[in-house]
Amino acid sequence: MTGSGIGGDDAKALAAEAVKAHVPVEAILLEPVSRTTRENLLFAAPIIRARGWRRIALVTSDSHMARAERVARRVLPEIEWVPAPVADAGPPSRVYRQRLTEWVKLVGYGLRGWL
Repeated sequence: MTGSGIGGDDAKALAAEAVKAHVPVEAILLEPVSRTTRENLLFAAPIIRARGWRRIALVTSDSHMARAERVARRVLPEIEWVPAPVADAGPPSRVYRQRLTEWVKLVGYGLRGWL
């Protein structure tokens, strides 16, 4: 689990949700410092490489998956990424805003060469 986000979008809160879904605590690793999608992958990379993992499920919201997957493949191209999207939360107006925001961020990441 990665991130220091807000509103439940942080490593600790995500780990708590995973435990509720019966993921064993010993199977959960935290990277609680990153603040962006790019940092999520950059800061998780040493953990992933140190353990020799080759195939990883990338779990994030439907609207965020396109950017997260591109960043993951850029930062860790040697990994086989398995997208595992979850439904966007909230009413339709919130989902629409999330998707619009993701398109803007996707363009910004592209312009920076992060994809």
